[in-house]
Amino acid sequence: MNIRKLGLILPLLLVMLAGAISSAQAEVRLRGKISNTVRLSNADPAIISITAKSCACQLAVTDTLVMQGVKVKIFNNGTTTAKIKLKLSYFDLALGRTVTGLVGGAQGIAITGRKYRTIRVTSRTILARKSVGVTVEIIPITPDKNLANNKQTVRRCDTYIVE
Repeated sequence: MNIRKLGLILPLLLVMLAGAISSAQAEVRLRGKISNTVRLSNADPAIISITAKSCACQLAVTDTLVMQGVKVKIFNNGTTTAKIKLKLSYFDLALGRTVTGLVGGAQGIAITGRKYRTIRVTSRTILARKSVGVTVEIIPITPDKNLANNKQTVRRCDTYIVE
């Protein structure tokens, strides 16, 4: 390595080393203040189904999906309460662009452990492109142990789901 390059890198390495030592010392100081019991969130909200209050006639030859009053059924598979927000997105044929909406406000929606909850995402009529579908995604506020079951897309309008 060139001496000139080493002269430029050496001060940087010393600063990084000093920062690592000071953070290690800070960690040692905090150990006495941290309790031995750590409460981990065991929440696992999952989307079970996306349904509508009513569906319009769906012609097979058109690329349209008409849903009025979209509802989402969510199950919290964990034992602790989950706080979530829901994100709805679809390609609006009337506007000609993708529309995204957030449900849950600043506090979020609480779902207690091992319980189902049906949440109305919108009461409006949606005119969406069927090939894109209507997507609902869970945005967890509390830690979620399984993020894989937080998103679902439907390309068909159903008014109810038989489980």
